[in-house]
Amino acid sequence: MSSPASPTIYLHSPAFFPDRHRAFILEISRRFKLIVPKNSNFEYSPHADIEFAEDLIGEMSSEALQRRFQAGKDALLDYANILYGELARGLGIGSPFESSLNELEDRLRFAFNAAEVFKRAVSRRKIDLVLLSAEYGVASRAIRIEAARRKIACMNIEHGHYVFVATPDLVKDQHDIWAHFTSDFVVLDNHYQTTLMEKFYDLYNHDRRYASPKFLPLGTPIDANGAPPIDPDVAARTLGIDRSKYVVTVMGLWVEPRELLAAFQLQLDEGEYYERVFAAAARCGDRKDIHVIVKMHPALGQFPEEGDHEFFRRLAIKYGVDGLSILTTHLPEVLAVSDVVLFSSVSSVMQDCVLIGKPSAMLIPQSWDYYYHTEKFQQAQEIGRLEQLSFLRTDNDIEQFIGRYRSAESRSQFRAKNQEFLEICEMRESSAAEKSRKIGDWIAAEFGGRGRLEDRVG
Repeated sequence: MSSPASPTIYLHSPAFFPDRHRAFILEISRRFKLIVPKNSNFEYSPHADIEFAEDLIGEMSSEALQRRFQAGKDALLDYANILYGELARGLGIGSPFESSLNELEDRLRFAFNAAEVFKRAVSRRKIDLVLLSAEYGVASRAIRIEAARRKIACMNIEHGHYVFVATPDLVKDQHDIWAHFTSDFVVLDNHYQTTLMEKFYDLYNHDRRYASPKFLPLGTPIDANGAPPIDPDVAARTLGIDRSKYVVTVMGLWVEPRELLAAFQLQLDEGEYYERVFAAAARCGDRKDIHVIVKMHPALGQFPEEGDHEFFRRLAIKYGVDGLSILTTHLPEVLAVSDVVLFSSVSSVMQDCVLIGKPSAMLIPQSWDYYYHTEKFQQAQEIGRLEQLSFLRTDNDIEQFIGRYRSAESRSQFRAKNQEFLEICEMRESSAAEKSRKIGDWIAAEFGGRGRLEDRVG
């Protein structure tokens, strides 16, 4: 139970995952007074001191809210037309943005309503800290903006892992730099990650007036997908894969586009990525000895597209790849049985590969050459210099990477380097419960008995 001196925390539950953040939610609800939006999927401590935001604020006038929502949507449409209207007219397609916004209306309305609930809740209760996750997503960004306006401290519990960051010195045009975080405090998994982010913001702020977050290496409070390791033979039986095959896993992408036109480029990049990997795998020795796993993002399992599966099956037939599995689940088993893992972009699963000693590589999309000095990626950060993550640019690069680890000896040599990297970077896996306790201890030390940001300055 929270003590009289403990802080009151607004836990924005829609930004968290009931399964992945279970230990964290239990720890925080055990120790602090919480105000949370209603979410029946969460399990709280039996001793929790919780007030539900909707009960606190009462019924909201739907008619007034609808008028404000429509005004905001109209303003967003005007902004989109200013940015891209000339390009759209040049392509002879008029203005496509109104239909796009209509398709996104449910997500826009979700963000709008969440912000309204938050604003009314904080007007009725003194909030010391707001807890978010993935603050750049639709579930959190609106809350972050409203908290900043009221000078209420925000802590972003980052749900992903960062083993490589495209720092500003790798960007060709400094106007194309996107700052990852705006929260006052950002919890990352380890010192290696905080060092990367601190370097990013040191360079980013060189000619900008921007308050960098305080990065805290307290641990991302979710269990790693590969820890504890699963026996590869057990994993192979679970997935129905012949253990004697050389298993090449192709990790799929799912991101929220940061701008409207990015969705089209992502589709093109992703299609090209799969095509190039299947082609390279087919060129690496006897095709009958290779099994390809396409591991799609778990979010895609909620709205499966049969067209995606058909696309992969056609690629396998086109390049003569006999063994093919298409999955959205069972990531721990996939990592256990994989010999090599490929990515089309930076992914949290890269850290899982590092922790369990799996060779992994990122195939750099050709479109990235417009924005980044991609030729510098391999030597830019420790993970590349020690070859724990390979950066591939050409079809020959892909083929060489897949072929490099076909022998057990080469994979053993990789694991030796892997241990060196883990020791240098002080990277280790700990339980979600342990990480959650460390975050709770930090909050108690930093916010016990103290209030809003302006009350704590000086």
